[in-house]
Amino acid sequence: MSMKFNCLIEVDIRVKALGDDGTEDKTLADGCMEFVEGRVSAEICGPHGSVAFDYIIFREGFEATIELDLLEVPEGGFSMQMCGYRTAQKNYYTFIDKNCDCDSFVSSTGRFPQYFVAAVHMDDYFLVDFVEGKSPLIFKPTLHGSKEKEYSFEHGAVVSVKVSWSTAWYC
Repeated sequence: MSMKFNCLIEVDIRVKALGDDGTEDKTLADGCMEFVEGRVSAEICGPHGSVAFDYIIFREGFEATIELDLLEVPEGGFSMQMCGYRTAQKNYYTFIDKNCDCDSFVSSTGRFPQYFVAAVHMDDYFLVDFVEGKSPLIFKPTLHGSKEKEYSFEHGAVVSVKVSWSTAWYC
């Protein structure tokens, strides 16, 4: 989302009703909040719960969405690790490792079931590293669009890494 001025955000979050018995979706939270400066924290209460929002607006920032497509996988599969980091500000993202919630074992080709997101400053670079000691893949932020690069693992697996860019909160 991009904005140059104060704005009002309206929120209507509903819990989907299951079945075809005519039951209506339940409103979890319905309300609005105003963005005035660089940070907004708000809690919107509803009849079935509440939702807390915490936003930080940073200037000239981009959101990197990382998608993985396994093109070649060795017989028997393999365990994968992946991290990302920014060069200038040294922010480090642990995406896939033994301590993460996602399953790091890859048994077949195809899309990895999870996406990963990182925030990157416009003048920085974003690096995707598969923790093998090889050079990471380097991506330069752009206003919109995406870039794909392939990474070949030492054991023969090949993954296509697609990084899609969008403005995070560009002021």
